[in-house]
Amino acid sequence: MKKRRDNISSILVIRLSSIGDIIITTPVLSALRQKFPDAAIDFVVKKEFRELVADHPAVNHVWTFDKDSGFNGLKSLRKELDKQSYDLIVDLHRNLRSTYLRVCTKAFCKRGYRKRTLARLMLKKFRVNLLKNAPAVCDRYFTALEDFGVEREDRKPEFFISPETCKRVSELLKEKGLDPDGGHVCLAPGARYPTKQWFAEGYIEAGASLSKNGKAVVLVGDGPDEKVCSFIEEKLKEKGAKCLDLAGRLGIAESAAVVKKASVVISNDSGLMHIADALDRPLVAAFGPTTRELGFYPQGDKARVVEVQGLACRPCTLHGDRECPEGHHNCMRMIGPDQVVGEAEKMMEKEKELLTST
Repeated sequence: MKKRRDNISSILVIRLSSIGDIIITTPVLSALRQKFPDAAIDFVVKKEFRELVADHPAVNHVWTFDKDSGFNGLKSLRKELDKQSYDLIVDLHRNLRSTYLRVCTKAFCKRGYRKRTLARLMLKKFRVNLLKNAPAVCDRYFTALEDFGVEREDRKPEFFISPETCKRVSELLKEKGLDPDGGHVCLAPGARYPTKQWFAEGYIEAGASLSKNGKAVVLVGDGPDEKVCSFIEEKLKEKGAKCLDLAGRLGIAESAAVVKKASVVISNDSGLMHIADALDRPLVAAFGPTTRELGFYPQGDKARVVEVQGLACRPCTLHGDRECPEGHHNCMRMIGPDQVVGEAEKMMEKEKELLTST
């Protein structure tokens, strides 16, 4: 058995969604590539998230699942995976779909990580904190591979963007009258659920303050973020800021390229936050209904989280919700623009000092 574990030649990693969760699987991918340099490493992801791992150097092939295809589509995918005869399947999602793929696909070894669902539920529902000093979810992913000797060490999440994508974004910025090399303030005001969104007025004040030295402001997000981004752009222009709204106009990799060129990124607890963290950009993230113990804090040295400490109602959710259960949304309402701007300026100054020293 040990000999077979040491001679893994094909690996399938499963993480179907979402942006942040997929981004933080990348240390596992790099560790697997180091441990098994000659193995074929494939990845299964929902179709709309393919760009997140398509250019990762550790990944040989990306399998995609179209959620609109339902269970029949999942069965068809499983049949295709069966043909590959993988030596190892690593389930880093552990929901019903990923469990079906892991259990029903032929492989010599199958592993899943310790999700700690009960502990998270106890914290959310009963304020019983069993997650004090608990490792981040990225570290928990490695529990699936303990018996293979695959360790995280000092690896951080990464996002790889093709040169072609970077070039397209540079050309777009130039076309819109911005510096193609970047240096802008990037605002990402969206999040999957409303309770995880800092208020638009906060983004407006922060963007206006950070643009006073001539920096342009660029807004990014997906389709559902278009309304709030358009509103923020309008108000920033009224305040005299140079602003470009790209929400809903770019794919994931192109949005990441905009983030990569930014001097600082301001976001919520969202997928774009994890992208900024993976790209090692100066980052300020507003956290409201979620907390560090849940395991999804940014991990880079250039990231800072602003949050309201001491609220008894935090955390109230694992992934966000449509309405504040207490009706006040104080976890976000009490975060002030001055606090965010202060952290952003510190991060930009730190980045400037770092670049100067090198």
